[in-house]
Amino acid sequence: MPILEVTEFAGMANAGGHVVPTGSLPALGTQFMTFSGTATSFAAFGSSTTFIRLHTDASCRVNVDTQPTATNLGIRLAANQTEYLGVRRGGVLSVIASV
Repeated sequence: MPILEVTEFAGMANAGGHVVPTGSLPALGTQFMTFSGTATSFAAFGSSTTFIRLHTDASCRVNVDTQPTATNLGIRLAANQTEYLGVRRGGVLSVIASV
C-alpha cells in the first residue's frame, strides 16, 4: 500500500538571519499513514506544530483543516513528491489516493 510521511516542525529553519523554507530540526515528530481510495485522517498535529513536510511514494490528494476529508479537490501530490506546508496548530491532515 502507498505511504504518506508527515513530519512536524515548530517552524522554518533560519540561516544567518534569513528564513529558509525547510523545517527547523529537530523535528517534533513523524507520522506514517497508508492510504487508499477512501479518505484517511492522521492524528492531530502537536500544539507546537506550524510547519509540515509531506513525502508520498504514490499519487494522492491531501486536505488540512480541523476536521478535513480529502477529496479530488485537495492538494495533489505526485508519486515521490516532497512538499512543505505551513499549518495551524492542532490541525489534522486527511489523505486519499489519486490518479
